[in-house]
Amino acid sequence: MPKPIGVIVSIRVEPGRATEQVDLFSEIAPLVRAEPGCVTYELHTVAGDPDRFVILEWWESSDALAAHDEMPHMVAADARTPAFRDGPAHVTLVDQQAQISTLRAALIAEERSGNTEPFDLDEFISAKI
Repeated sequence: MPKPIGVIVSIRVEPGRATEQVDLFSEIAPLVRAEPGCVTYELHTVAGDPDRFVILEWWESSDALAAHDEMPHMVAADARTPAFRDGPAHVTLVDQQAQISTLRAALIAEERSGNTEPFDLDEFISAKI
């Protein structure tokens, strides 16, 4: 039986270019969500930092994730990101869905609360997983 895998992608865009990240995600999200093995594919803005985002992904297997990375829409999207991102994305793989669910709940709570106090996302992720 394949083992599910989660992905946490931390992204920083160049100041004032957040809309380009949101637009690109909106364009590819329906395609990604239709891929075999995709369970979750969500973009969240980091509270207090409009130029920082987190993508949460959950895949039925590492094979499904590997196939996702080779999809034409992902190859094309990856070619566009250097134009507006402030460096490469930081990717963390997790193997327990509870970890993704915990982070997702925390991100959504921050989005709804309107709390804009800055925090260290990497530290936050490390504490949750």
